[in-house]
Amino acid sequence: MDPQTKPTEEETVEKPTEAAAKPAQTAQQSPAQGMKDNKMLGWFLSTILYPALFLGALFTSASMTFDVIGMILPRSPFMKWLAIGFFDAGALVWWLMYIVKAKGTHQRGASLMIFVIDLLGAVTMIAGELWLGGQTLATPPAWLGKLLINGTTIVMAGNLIAAYYFHANSPETREAAQAQELEDELVEEALGQARGRIRNEARQLGAVLATRTTSQIKYRMRLPMSENERASFDGEIVEGQAEDMKAPHTAH
Repeated sequence: MDPQTKPTEEETVEKPTEAAAKPAQTAQQSPAQGMKDNKMLGWFLSTILYPALFLGALFTSASMTFDVIGMILPRSPFMKWLAIGFFDAGALVWWLMYIVKAKGTHQRGASLMIFVIDLLGAVTMIAGELWLGGQTLATPPAWLGKLLINGTTIVMAGNLIAAYYFHANSPETREAAQAQELEDELVEEALGQARGRIRNEARQLGAVLATRTTSQIKYRMRLPMSENERASFDGEIVEGQAEDMKAPHTAH
């Protein structure tokens, strides 16, 4: 064998292959990391388990709201269904409005605030149903009834106010309102300048109206008219000249 081709001691040492290194890395991986990397488990959680949990919680909360509103307004069965839209469905709608539809600080602030109010109202309804739904483990506190009534008032009034405020502060509505304010300002300025011009030309314009009025009076009384009066009576624009009207002199 050629001495130059003889392997050295370092070359004769067997190096670990990539296949042998992978089991060691896998052994060091934590179970939690393995669950995060599991695509099938992630799909199952996000597509089935989480929606089922969310819908179950929403249905349970809505059912409790329905029962509590029936206690607060026993003579209005329609309000039991409508209240779900204010409390449980209302929180969901305003949360979606905040994420998808809201634009600008005013709309985003209003939608987020009423979302929190509706959510707290739904929690209050859950507590009310647990206390007043027939349990015998504890005596309901005396202030619970006022809390439910006041909470219902706040949630319903808040949703009504927030709906108007949200619409009034949309970019389109605010742009139209600001444009209308500018138009109103221009109209006020134009009227002010027109008043000034009328004051400056009051005598001359008064003479034109005097000529027109005189022609109409003479026509009704069948009196002779001057050329300017005839033209003014026929609807033509006639230049008027202001005259100083002096009181007739009385001879003694």
